[in-house]
Amino acid sequence: MPAKRKRTGTSSALETCTICDRDIHRRGMAAHRKKCEKDRANALHDLAQRRLQMAAQVELGQAIAGSAADPLGGPSLPADKPDTPGRFTHQHDDFRAFTPFEFGRVADVDQDANNGRPAPFSKDDIKTEYHPHSGKFPTVQPFDTYQRRPTAPLVEDHTRENQLPPWSPFRTRLDFEVASLALDAALKKEHVVTLISLLRRCGQDPQQFTIQNAEDIDNIWNLAAHKAPEFIRDDIEVEYDGEKLSFEMWYRPLWDWALSLIQDSSLVQYFDWNSQRLYKFDGAHFVRFVDEPLTGERLWNMESSIPEDGTPFFFTLYADKSKLSSFGTAKAYPVIARCANLCTAIRNGRGIGGGTVVGWLPVIKEDSEDSGKRNFIIHKSMVWHQGLGKILNSIQNASYHGYWVTCGDLVKRRFFPLDAFHSHDYEEACIMTGTRGVRSLFPCPVCLVPKDMQMEHTTTYPLRTTESMKTVYTSAIAQLTKKDQEEILKGFGLREFENIFWTANLSDPYKGASFDPLHTFDNGLFEDHLFQQVIARIKALGSQVVGKFDTQFDMIPRWRNLHHFESVSNITFNDGSKNQDISKLILFTSYNILTKNVDKTGYLLLRCLRAYINMRMYAGMQVHTDATIAAGRLAVQAFSALIKEYAEESNKDAEVPKNWNFPKNHLYVHLFDDIVAKGVTRNYNTKPSEQMHRGIRKTYFTTNFKNIAPQILGKIHCVLVAEYIWQDINDYDEKLAAAAIELAEDNATHQDGQASHTQTTYHTPHLSLTVAQPLHSFKELETMHINDSAPKLFHQFHTRLADFLSQRLPAEDLPNGRYLRLNPNEKIMEFRYLKVNYESCVTWTMATDHLRCSPKFHGHPRYDHVIIKTEEPLGAFTPFLVGKIVFMFRCTIQDKNYHLALIDPLDALIGPRRVIDIELGLIRLRTKTHRTGEFIFIESIVRGAVVIEAFDTPGDYLLVDTLDDDMFLRYKQAGL
Repeated sequence: MPAKRKRTGTSSALETCTICDRDIHRRGMAAHRKKCEKDRANALHDLAQRRLQMAAQVELGQAIAGSAADPLGGPSLPADKPDTPGRFTHQHDDFRAFTPFEFGRVADVDQDANNGRPAPFSKDDIKTEYHPHSGKFPTVQPFDTYQRRPTAPLVEDHTRENQLPPWSPFRTRLDFEVASLALDAALKKEHVVTLISLLRRCGQDPQQFTIQNAEDIDNIWNLAAHKAPEFIRDDIEVEYDGEKLSFEMWYRPLWDWALSLIQDSSLVQYFDWNSQRLYKFDGAHFVRFVDEPLTGERLWNMESSIPEDGTPFFFTLYADKSKLSSFGTAKAYPVIARCANLCTAIRNGRGIGGGTVVGWLPVIKEDSEDSGKRNFIIHKSMVWHQGLGKILNSIQNASYHGYWVTCGDLVKRRFFPLDAFHSHDYEEACIMTGTRGVRSLFPCPVCLVPKDMQMEHTTTYPLRTTESMKTVYTSAIAQLTKKDQEEILKGFGLREFENIFWTANLSDPYKGASFDPLHTFDNGLFEDHLFQQVIARIKALGSQVVGKFDTQFDMIPRWRNLHHFESVSNITFNDGSKNQDISKLILFTSYNILTKNVDKTGYLLLRCLRAYINMRMYAGMQVHTDATIAAGRLAVQAFSALIKEYAEESNKDAEVPKNWNFPKNHLYVHLFDDIVAKGVTRNYNTKPSEQMHRGIRKTYFTTNFKNIAPQILGKIHCVLVAEYIWQDINDYDEKLAAAAIELAEDNATHQDGQASHTQTTYHTPHLSLTVAQPLHSFKELETMHINDSAPKLFHQFHTRLADFLSQRLPAEDLPNGRYLRLNPNEKIMEFRYLKVNYESCVTWTMATDHLRCSPKFHGHPRYDHVIIKTEEPLGAFTPFLVGKIVFMFRCTIQDKNYHLALIDPLDALIGPRRVIDIELGLIRLRTKTHRTGEFIFIESIVRGAVVIEAFDTPGDYLLVDTLDDDMFLRYKQAGL
């Protein structure tokens, strides 16, 4: 065997590894970096294990290895008992009544506990406690290197070794791209651009496009159908009024769908196979937090109930009817499944691993003579549950006994498919749980609250469970007469049929029933009740007041991802996102209208709105700790007390008293119990699944409007198949791109370059400055603004800037180390767009604000406000410096560029807060009487802010703390 040829090269071909500082040849750098990264990850893991053992020895007096005790203190407890090492104290096994303090307090690790030595952990370290079935010890990772799941190398898919191109069975890639585009019925701008590009490619190489007509496309889609689980038709027969009726039922076997995800080699790296508990070290103790479903207690307990060698495959289900035609004569009833083992970004996203239509339930025609009849309602429910039974049938056996599967990473696992929880509105929750709905004696699908006590939130009522409801049902059907059966079932709000969810292992439709912010809050409690109350009270004050209210809404500054409303008093839409934005802003546009002097009860309603939006903000957080859960529970209590007070006051003089005893004024009692049990609300919010209805409606208009189910489902299946083909193509493109980059690196030559002084952008990890304007001098700038009305922010601009830089820059950066003088003719560059990256104090991940400083942006002046970093708070009631960006620019001193901004600060000290500000949670800011603006370095900007001119006091401003969860929590933590 010939000897390997030794590579030679000059020193210019060597590069320094940024990890180990060794000089490595360029061609071997990629492989070397992979090894270095792996070695570093292993070292960090070993360090974390050693630190964890040190803490365990301090707290427990024994090594962690081989111990089944809580690694952070506490006795050893069985995994399937409620008091597992999370320190939850509760009344029910899904933590419906846990104590918030005990939720987060895992173990104190201060200096006293460590015999005066510093704690073995660093602030913000992340501890992961894996489920005992995983066989993994707890780990602690530094926050900067924390990863939810290990980065496992991708496993090659050997099923693709037949050398077929990734777009197979399409004859060419262009054929597939045209066919994929044809799936989208409504052409948007991006589709038009794509189509033009494809047509141009046809002209360059006509042989690449071989499709002849629409039938040719259909035939090829049929050849590709095997790439995803196909729909099956299996009709349902249900007896009604002595006659057997047959209903068309379409579904994908749920287990086939599960296998398509588990065995996907590209997706397998994103799976978490076991539930886990997460903690963040705050300097004294580890505080537990929850986000994904696998961090919740319900999934932990479910995993504890399967064999130790079992791996849970957690799925969630959504179902809801929707109108397809404008008049509602055609309807769809899709069932959508998602995998809770996948992270939110994938699970709630589009494409492979996202929501998948797994069923198409029958829509039963409802005649006027049948509508509302007890037997007909039971009949519809029985059809629903039999249809869902078809979907669940394929996982029934595996849910009890498990099923061995070779996964996409070539590892064999024994899977137990488990029904984790459901996503639904209230009406669908009643169908899933088999309860009687809003008019029953016990309307809640989760607990047994009497219908006339739904707004009384101080009393805890028994929770429904599969065991208790099955007992009630069994007792009822054992009765000899229908009347006796009905009396028993009515006494618990149950319907007269057997719930299909009772048959699957560990499935519990009552614990699985989840809080839905979209229908309960945005489109429910707010839109249908609180908002209507506010509008009615404002309209009672006259048309001029209504106009003032709408005008104040229009005066709210525009902000990215925040709807702008010119008026809201007469809106008629059912859009959850718009409703949520109105709820965030309505307090700031009505506080000077519904005052105590004008409408005392209306002012009480505004206090209810403040309590509601506090509750809504906590409900929408993407990460929850013990502190935020405790605060959220207090927000629920505050709203509950205020809405009860408002109901009593408003009904005193009402011609028709409003009844506030309805389910959507009760369901939020279970909100934070659901967060503890199943993770944050975006895990079960119906919004991602509701958005899938749009695609179904769009597909409906491509049918012939007859026998629509197989036509729509055929297109839905083609869309999923196209996702798989696109996945293969993307993998193919990445390999080609990697090869091209490697070739380019081999052929690259190093050239020395010089930094351009005419650079028109500025980028750092924290921010980006773009949209540069032509250079102009200080003199030209001051002349342009010479006629500005007060405040004169550009007066003596260059002189004031010189003063600022002389005070802030080190002496070595100043000319001759002396006081800086700027020539009026020196030129600067203006920027009008700033993108700021900051760490969210809710999720601890990167968030981005897009800020404008422009005299005309989409036809309107746009000068955004920002929060600016200061060494200490300005005052007790002004914890952060907030200012309006007036001008962003770059100037050059001694060949060094400085990026700055002129701001109009809202930094006047405010005395004790007004009563109205305290009761309505208004954060008031104020400008100084004589102000000329201030200069800041652009890097001192923390994030953007929305600030509204106060309508009650000239010179005062109100900060919109409800803008997003980071802004809300930032000010809550500051005590406001």
